[in-house]
Amino acid sequence: MLFLTVVRHGHPKNLKSKLHILITGRHLEKCHVARLYGVHPAAINQIAGVRPGDRAYLFSKVKGRVYGPYDVAGDPTYLPLEGEPPIWEREQETGRERFRVVFRVEPRAEPASAPVESLYELARDLDVAFFPEDVINRSVFTFLPADRPRILTAVGELPWQETILPEADPVDITGGKTLDCAGLEELAANEKVGESFVEYVLARGDRLGGILGDGGVVWNQLRVPSERSRIDLVYKSGSTLYIIELKSGAAGRAARRELMRYAVWAKANRTFLGRQFGGGTPLYVQPTLIGASCPGPTDTDNLLITYALTSTSDVELRRLN
Repeated sequence: MLFLTVVRHGHPKNLKSKLHILITGRHLEKCHVARLYGVHPAAINQIAGVRPGDRAYLFSKVKGRVYGPYDVAGDPTYLPLEGEPPIWEREQETGRERFRVVFRVEPRAEPASAPVESLYELARDLDVAFFPEDVINRSVFTFLPADRPRILTAVGELPWQETILPEADPVDITGGKTLDCAGLEELAANEKVGESFVEYVLARGDRLGGILGDGGVVWNQLRVPSERSRIDLVYKSGSTLYIIELKSGAAGRAARRELMRYAVWAKANRTFLGRQFGGGTPLYVQPTLIGASCPGPTDTDNLLITYALTSTSDVELRRLN
């Protein structure tokens, strides 16, 4: 039996820049003026794959248009609870600012916009998965690795229009804390943390390497079209792709059934996954269940791992089988 205390430093190997659609409601202009994109602390798993050097477009659900392009120019930062003017409105229930995990975005050129329908059509023509349901109740959509260059090459074909957005000095966030050790500890101390927090922690570094072998998390929130849902984490080690379902509580029968459906899809799409994450070579698929508790170690189909959050926001992992 293996017991691992997770180290909170380090990053996955061989990271490549990504292309994101950052989804906004009423706050498109505020994002542009502040040079920030923000999410509620409960949604930090959705920005786990966003890193400096990535390309992004802002999508306004209100206007039905995409704006950009932008560069991601900073790591996620947790804003302090007190002492700073709010950037976005406060929650009625708590009085806290709604989107207090933010990262810097900088425009690459003069702002332009295009109808989001034209981006859906472009994705369909390129056989790239990007649909209206990908922006419902979401903060971020990220194009898969093999799809990114094709979208970036073709995106100039969209009917872009010059757009005038307000200009002002970017909001100063030097009082915030980057979501590394200190920032994660402050977030964990002040927020109700659960599955989203654990997913973020595991996705941002090589924390699973002691159990799954040398490699790293290559994706989180991988959409499974047949299930209309998403695989929490995808970890690659050598020729093995670990399909990971993460549960904040007990990972019981329902979680195993969900993971089984994901595994069936992944095994039927090994060529597709190999193109995205394996350099074109089909990968061996290993379903993996991570929960605060897992029954058994008698499960012979799934790799079972339990986790526990410590008081300093470390994550302890234990392999059961």
